[in-house]
Amino acid sequence: MTQASTLTSIYVIGLATRDNGFTLDEDFRSKSFTNGYMVALNKNVETSIVEMNDVKKIAEMLTDLSSQVGGDVYIGGWVDEGKLCLELAQFVRNREEAIRLGHEREQRAIYDILRDVDLYMKDHLPVLSVYDIL
Repeated sequence: MTQASTLTSIYVIGLATRDNGFTLDEDFRSKSFTNGYMVALNKNVETSIVEMNDVKKIAEMLTDLSSQVGGDVYIGGWVDEGKLCLELAQFVRNREEAIRLGHEREQRAIYDILRDVDLYMKDHLPVLSVYDIL
């Protein structure tokens, strides 16, 4: 493991313990949004979960995820029960689009950035157009 990957892992651990969650771009820089929604990339991508002190495993996971980051796709991370969770997430500006994608990707929830809350899909039905009904 290189010194750079070790430092990146330590930086990510710091972000995870300081904030409720974080978003990283393709260069592992922290990305901040003031509004919009984060939706997991697709239903087939599993969330990677690792112990907070496993710097080597965190570096491996970040390297694996980084090859798929770019455009409106980012690495999202948060701490759950003392473990670091990482996954690919898409930034979506429009609420209806985010809810539609959440249902399409069979997500349990999407993240509302402005309100700092999870929107559970069971409580939010997608808006259908007349073409979806016909």
